Amino acid sequence: MKILISVVLVFTLTYNSNSDQNYQKLAVSLLKLLDPPNSSSIWSPTSIGLALSMCAAGAKANTLDQLLFALDATTIGLLNTESKKIISNAIGKLSESQVIVADRLYVQKKYQLYQNYKHDLSTFYNATIVSIDFSMQNAAANTINKWVSQETKNLIKNIISPNDVNSHTRLILVNCLYFKAQWLIQFEKDLTSTMPFQVTNTNTVNVQMMHITESFSYINATDSIKAQVVEIPFNTTKNSKNLQLVFTVILPNEGVTLTTVQKQLSSNILKSVLNSVNEALIFLSLPKFKTQSTFNLKKSLQTINVTDVFDVNKANLSGISPSQPPSLYVTKVIHKALINVDENGVTAAAVTAIPIDSRGLPFEKIVFNCNRPFLYLIREKTSGLVLFVGTYYGK
Repeated sequence: MKILISVVLVFTLTYNSNSDQNYQKLAVSLLKLLDPPNSSSIWSPTSIGLALSMCAAGAKANTLDQLLFALDATTIGLLNTESKKIISNAIGKLSESQVIVADRLYVQKKYQLYQNYKHDLSTFYNATIVSIDFSMQNAAANTINKWVSQETKNLIKNIISPNDVNSHTRLILVNCLYFKAQWLIQFEKDLTSTMPFQVTNTNTVNVQMMHITESFSYINATDSIKAQVVEIPFNTTKNSKNLQLVFTVILPNEGVTLTTVQKQLSSNILKSVLNSVNEALIFLSLPKFKTQSTFNLKKSLQTINVTDVFDVNKANLSGISPSQPPSLYVTKVIHKALINVDENGVTAAAVTAIPIDSRGLPFEKIVFNCNRPFLYLIREKTSGLVLFVGTYYGK
């Protein structure tokens, strides 16, 4: 089984209108910033995107413009509408045994919120609003952690520390994303064997490698990104024939580093590559692995021009509350994730919390051996929605 946990915290103190929102642009933008050198990583663009979208619903002026640009949206109305499509269609049409999304707003007792903001969170994000006393730090953290643990089926615990909240905290936006699916065709455990994995030119480690020979969607994308791509399907036929959950592996060509491939990627190139796959007979070797990552996303978001929301003098979140002054602004964004891959399938969870304070088959078999660093995505193909992104470096 594959277990993937992704957690985001955004602390606050004092898309293209012609296409569906799928977070591919956000995924590619952050990929080039979140991949630590020669280290495996895992994170969820959908969890980050939905949480930032809920924040954007209360943003104004340049603060809103920057969030819309990062989220590939032209207006907050379109962003809200596309977010609702993700929750209701791309996620909602799947069985709750496979994908669950839950949003919640914890608000300081007696702190006023605009009715329009509460309406948008309820209408577009299905968010519930819960009154809480952040000055009671232990009790507040325990309340939030208990709900997050429940929504992620105990995969994510202790997401909020008592030190993360205080008497200045005004509200916390939380997004939980839970995912569980078996491979459409499972790997045979008896075929799993120990094999070398080339981390770098001078560093090789042994990994548990799973093997399968089947028909998969495949493309040799040497001309565009110097890599091969294969899509391993999950079993979603019991839920909806219109939805296709896949585990997409982007494997650099021999002698090409993963960093080189990532530099070639743009959202348009990624979309073109993923739309060009064809069925092929693949001898696939994929490692069993576990990865855990923790990021502070503040600097990464600032790098892609989400800056004003972090500046006490520039942040404009005035669409959230009529209580002025002091103004609201974001102080940090933390993302934590864990993944465990084996022969059976995938279990995944993601949490984003935003505390806001005041202040046809070929005859030739293709060998697809993931014995060197690679990039992977968990996607829903019909919408293009990117649920999770990760890199694997053999450790």
